[in-house]
Formats: sequence, structure tokens, C-alpha cells
Amino acid sequence: LNIKRASLMSPFFKSNTLSNFFIAMFTFFLVNVTWVFFRAANFPAAKRMLTSMFGRANYGIALLPTRDILIITVVITLMVLIHWFMRDTTVLQVAKKIKWWVVATIWAMMLIAIIVSQKSGDSFIYFQF
Repeated sequence: LNIKRASLMSPFFKSNTLSNFFIAMFTFFLVNVTWVFFRAANFPAAKRMLTSMFGRANYGIALLPTRDILIITVVITLMVLIHWFMRDTTVLQVAKKIKWWVVATIWAMMLIAIIVSQKSGDSFIYFQF
């Protein structure tokens, strides 16, 4: 007997889209964990940061206020979504479809955001090497 099984899953789950998304999020997670070792002064400090990241630290002061955590959450979510929806195209292809003054305004806003968000010259991690 050749019995066809009825699939209860939608085409979204049948495709590789969902698995690719989870793979991308797992990669993002691993990159965030490895950045701890660039930021920490030594391995004990890295261990403290990692235990804090995973909610295992019962002591210490909060380094970021709730407002900053919410802003970071929104920015990272937007970045992930934009990257996901643009995964089959390039920024240059998108920029060619948009008027020049819109592209210039976006670039200016990003530059201003980078300048304003820097608290000091050593805020940017590459300046620490």
C-alpha cells in the first residue's frame, strides 16, 4: 500500500527558511559569546561576564539602565530583521533604487548616531588593540 501522509505543516516550515533562521540566530549567539573574550581583561573577568550573561550571577551592580537595554533590544531586532529580509540582495542594489538624497540622509543619520553614541575614544572595541 502506498499511503501518502498528510502534512500538517505549512510551506513555511517545509522550506529551509525556519532552519536557516535558527542557524543564523545560533551563529549570532556564538559571536556574542566570543566577543566577551575580546572585552574582558582576563579569563576570570570573562567568566564573570559569561555567568552574568546567562543569568547565573547573584551579585554585582547593573551596568546598563533598563532604558538602554530596551534601546539595544529594538536596534538588534531591527538589524536582524533587515539583514534577514535583505539576505538575497546587496545594499548597493537597494541604494540604486532609492533617490540619492534619501541615501545621503540615511548615511548622515548613521554617522551622527555613531558619533553621538560614543562615550569616549576607547568605546569602540577596535581602539583597544
